[in-house]
Amino acid sequence: MELAGGSIRLVKAQHSSGGSSIARTAEVEFPPEVYRDGQIFNPTAFGKAVKEAIKTQLGGAPKQVALSVGGQGVLVRRVGLPKLKKNDLRHLMETQGDQWIPFLREGAAFDLRVVNPNAGEHQQEVLLVAVPTRYIDYATSVLKTAGLKLAALDVDVSAVYRAAVAHGAAPAQGTVAVLDLSQEKPRLGLFHDGILVSARSLDTRINRSGAGMVLPGFGDDLPVEVRRSVELMFTPLPEGTLLSALVVNDPVRNGELLEGLEREITTTFQDRLGPSFRLAGEIDRNTDPRMALSFGLALTQTGEPQFFDLMPRPTVAEKRQSRLVTFLTLFVIAALGAYGYLWSLQMPALAEEQAAKQTELTKLQEGLARESQIAYEEQKEKMLQPLIAELNKSDPWVAIHAHLKELLPPGVKVTGLSVSAGKATFSGTAPKPDQVAELMNALDKSPYFLNPILSTSGSTDEIPANFSISVELATREVKGE
Repeated sequence: MELAGGSIRLVKAQHSSGGSSIARTAEVEFPPEVYRDGQIFNPTAFGKAVKEAIKTQLGGAPKQVALSVGGQGVLVRRVGLPKLKKNDLRHLMETQGDQWIPFLREGAAFDLRVVNPNAGEHQQEVLLVAVPTRYIDYATSVLKTAGLKLAALDVDVSAVYRAAVAHGAAPAQGTVAVLDLSQEKPRLGLFHDGILVSARSLDTRINRSGAGMVLPGFGDDLPVEVRRSVELMFTPLPEGTLLSALVVNDPVRNGELLEGLEREITTTFQDRLGPSFRLAGEIDRNTDPRMALSFGLALTQTGEPQFFDLMPRPTVAEKRQSRLVTFLTLFVIAALGAYGYLWSLQMPALAEEQAAKQTELTKLQEGLARESQIAYEEQKEKMLQPLIAELNKSDPWVAIHAHLKELLPPGVKVTGLSVSAGKATFSGTAPKPDQVAELMNALDKSPYFLNPILSTSGSTDEIPANFSISVELATREVKGE
């Protein structure tokens, strides 16, 4: 489903051994008091109209829809990150991602794709795509009025490229540029082997007296701006990368625009063109270009390239906690089931004896747990001695010593500390790399430290993992606490 102008467009796709194609389409016009410029002012009327269109024009089958984001609503960025597994990368982004996602603290959904696993000795290059969760919450609540569920949220040019691949207008491999003119602002995307490299909106206007679109303030026409943007997008790609195709999705099929694009690309950009470069002026001759984006969205679950999973999901920490709860629940159920089966086979006297032993075992476990906790507190006190000794030299930080013990995860050791000019640097070891992230999270939530930064960290294969963390000491009075 695509929201555009004063209407919405819906496409239902069909799949067969010969490929994917459009099965049915629908377009619903709305008066300004219901829907205007991407804003829904009457969700009830909107939902009823969409529900009726699905029933009468699409056959009533779809219950889930896919939407797209673009322009200022989506962040597409290539970043260098440590060589970690994808799950660990997500955890790193969830705990320290505000340096790459400016709106992370207000809520963000994101997806990661490794585009260069060997960017450095200990680094890899990752494509990051993020969107504020408030956009998703709004779309979900609006679709609910139509009895629909948001199943996928993709980048707009990625969906148009998927439609072009499905119709054979663009190759699935190689480097492909996609120019979509079906929206309020032209959107340009560059793909390398099916992965989005970069996406941007072109701030253009229609020149009614001339031909094509003109970029205000520069005096250059759209073909020149497209060529400049493609050159800029090529910057992060490996040297020698060649452009395989340029696909244009133009609702008015402007022949003069295509001539200008071909002239700019083949003359100014000719040294970066592949031997079989082609310029496709349309995605499919028999398909309305306005439906290309919606068709690409309809293929999010089956088409290539794969869509970006921008739907909100539990954090890595929440998943781990959920798995632990599930395991413990299943363990308890299995234990109770086994106990019940044995109980049914034993005489009542044996059952009483078993209950007595279980009570004794529970008491023993409680005693061991208390002893383990005492030993843990004593061990933590010893590990914190270097830290406390150093902080004792710098008043007024003496009062926070009692709180420092609560920050270290089990097994994490602090082996060194330096304090200078309101900053402190911790170094130590951890049994697992994940516990370094837990310590970072604890420092971030502490009222006595600000902006924890992981300076160095050992490889994920090293046991124990070495780390060094720098923090700023909070400028607040703590003596009276």
